[in-house]
Amino acid sequence: MSAITLPTENSIKGVANQGFPIDTEVKPSSIEGAGNGRYAKQDVAPGDVVVQKVLVPMEDISSLLNVEKNVTITFARAEDLEKYISLMEKEGGFSRNDVLKLYEHFMYGFDRKVCCLNESTWTINHAESAEGGLNCVVDFKGAQLPDGRPAYVCRSYGVKSGAELFMDYNRFALPDFYLAYTRRHMYDDVQTATLKAVHGAGAEDLLKGIYGADHARFKPSGIMLPTDNSIKGVANQGFPISTEVAPSSIEGAGNGRYARQDVAPGDVVVQKVLVPMAEISSLLNVEKNVTITFACLADLEKYISLMGSEGGFPRDVVLKLYEHFMYGFDRKVCCLNVSTWTINHAEIAKDGLNWVVDFKDAQLPDGRPAYVCRSYGIKSGAELFMDYNRFALPDFYLAFARRHSFEDVQTVTLKAVYGAGAEDALKGIYGADHPRFQPSAIMLPTDNSINGVANQGFPISTEVKPSSIEGAGNGRYSKQDVAPGEVVVQKVLVPMAEISSLLNVEKDVTITFACLADLEKYIALMGTEGGFARDVVLKLYEHFVYGFDRKVCCLNVSTWTINHAEKVEGGLNCVVDFKGARLPDGRPAYVCRSYGVKSGAELFMDYNRFALPDFYLAFAKQHGFDDVQTVTLKAVYGSGAEDLLKGIYGANHARFN
Repeated sequence: MSAITLPTENSIKGVANQGFPIDTEVKPSSIEGAGNGRYAKQDVAPGDVVVQKVLVPMEDISSLLNVEKNVTITFARAEDLEKYISLMEKEGGFSRNDVLKLYEHFMYGFDRKVCCLNESTWTINHAESAEGGLNCVVDFKGAQLPDGRPAYVCRSYGVKSGAELFMDYNRFALPDFYLAYTRRHMYDDVQTATLKAVHGAGAEDLLKGIYGADHARFKPSGIMLPTDNSIKGVANQGFPISTEVAPSSIEGAGNGRYARQDVAPGDVVVQKVLVPMAEISSLLNVEKNVTITFACLADLEKYISLMGSEGGFPRDVVLKLYEHFMYGFDRKVCCLNVSTWTINHAEIAKDGLNWVVDFKDAQLPDGRPAYVCRSYGIKSGAELFMDYNRFALPDFYLAFARRHSFEDVQTVTLKAVYGAGAEDALKGIYGADHPRFQPSAIMLPTDNSINGVANQGFPISTEVKPSSIEGAGNGRYSKQDVAPGEVVVQKVLVPMAEISSLLNVEKDVTITFACLADLEKYIALMGTEGGFARDVVLKLYEHFVYGFDRKVCCLNVSTWTINHAEKVEGGLNCVVDFKGARLPDGRPAYVCRSYGVKSGAELFMDYNRFALPDFYLAFAKQHGFDDVQTVTLKAVYGSGAEDLLKGIYGANHARFN
C-alpha cells in the first residue's frame, strides 16, 4: 500500500491526530445518498471546538510524505492543484483521475481566494439550519491554534452524543481559478453538487447569492465550439449568401449546409479570414469568420491549451474537433474554422459539387488573406458540396493524428465514399511513397514476435501460435529438439538511456529501464518515430515488461512470447541466465538455456524468478494496472499469489503495505 493514504481513507479509518479534540466516528450518513457522515461520541457544549485544521499552503509543501493528518492544504492557483496531483502520483502511486475525484467531492473554500483539501476529510455533511441538523460552524477568518498557527476552527452549536455533525455548505465560497478548473475538467464542485441535490433548480439562486448573479460561472462560455457556431447560425461566419444548417441529404454524413437563395456562377459563397495560431494569444475575441491556421505541433497544443483555460473544454473535446473538422490545402498548414463549414464532400458536378475554394493567395477587399469559395451555380434549397480530394494536409498534422489514434477527416470521408479505392485517391494527392502509406518503421514487440521477423535472438527454430494454456494467448513452440544446456534464446541488453532513436534498434535487443524517465523516453520515441499512442505503449508495459534484479525492468524489442510454468512437471523447460551473462562478442545479454526440449513442445519459463524494480511497480500502480508477473501469478495461484510475491519482494515491501 502507498506511504500516502487518500484523505477519505484517513477519515474512514480513524487515523490519529486528524484535528478532532472530541471523540467521533465515521459511518453511513443519516441522509440518504450522502455517503458517510461523522457522528459525535460525546456531548459537546455550545462554543466548544469540534475540529481544528492547521492551514498549510501547497506552495510551501515539497513532499506529501510527512504532512500531518490534521492539515488543511490551501491552493492559491491552478499550479498548486497540478503540483498536488504530481506529488500524489510520484509519492503515492495515485493516478490523475484519482486526485481529480478527490477535488470533485472534497475541495472547498471560504474566502474566494484559496480552495482547500483536508489531509483527512471532514466527512461532515450539509445542513442549512438548526432545524435541519446544523450543529457546528467553521471560523475561517484569522483563526489560530494556541501555538499561533493559522487554522480553520469548527465550533459546536451544542451537540449530543450520537448526533451526526453538520455544517452549512452555503458558507463555502470557492476561488475563480478553481471554478474554472472544474469547468475545464467537466465536473461540478462539491458545493454546487450538494446544493443541487438539496435544492434542485433553486440551487442557482443560492449560488448567485454567494458569487453574484454576474459571476462567470453563470455565463455561457465566452468561446463556443466551431460546430455550435455553425449549427446555431451565429452572425458573421463569412457567408455573404443566406444559408441554413440541416441534416445532410447524404445518409450518415450528419449535418449539411443549404443555400437559401440562388447563387450565380462565380459569386462568393463563403470567405474565411486566415489568422495564424502563432499570432493568437486569446480565443475570446477571435471573429466568427476566421480560419485559424496551424503551422506546427506547438500551434495545435496552444489551441488545446486556450480552449481549456478560456473555454473550459477538455483536451479530448478538442481532439474530436481536430479529428472531424481539421483540413488543409497546401501541405504546409492545417486549418480549423472558428465556425465550421458544415459542407460535405462531392467529387463532380453530377454528384452535387457546386463550389470551389480559392486557397492560393486569395484576399478580401481589405487585403487580408482568406479562403474564398465561389459558386459553380447554385439553386435555392440546394445542399452545398466541396471536393475533399483537394485537401492536402501537412505531415506534422498527419503524424499528430496517427499518434493520437485517429484518422483525418479527408481520409475518413474518402474511405466512406470510395472504400478500398480511397488509398489510390490519397496516393494521387500525397504520392505513393508518402510515410502515411508505409508501415511504421517501428513495429510493436508483439508484432515482431508473431510475424517471425529475422534475428530475434533465437538460434533454434521456433514458431508462435496459440498457447496450450487456455486464456494465455500466444505461446512459442520449438520446431527442433534442444539438448539440455543449449541456448534457446539470447537477448542483447541495451539501456534506454543510451538510445536516442528506436528506428535502428536490432530485433534481438532487450531494452533496460532504470528510472521513470527511461519509461517516458520510450513512450515519446514510440510516438514520434512509430506513431503509437501513449495508451498503446502502456498496454505493452502492462503485458510485457519484466525484470530479474529489482534494479531495472526490461522490454524485448521482439517479445519472448514464452508463458509461465513453475516446475518441470508443469512444463518448465528453459531458464534465463541474467547474472552477468554475455554473448561471445562480450555484449551483456540475457541467455536462456534449455532443460531439454522436444520438437513441437511449447516453451515455458518461471515468472516467479521475475523481480521488478520499485519505480516500475509504482508506475504500474499510478497508471492503474498490475505488472505481468502479478497478473500471471494471480491467474495461476489465485489468492496464493500474494504469498509467492512476498517471498520475492519481502513481506514488508511497500506493495503489500
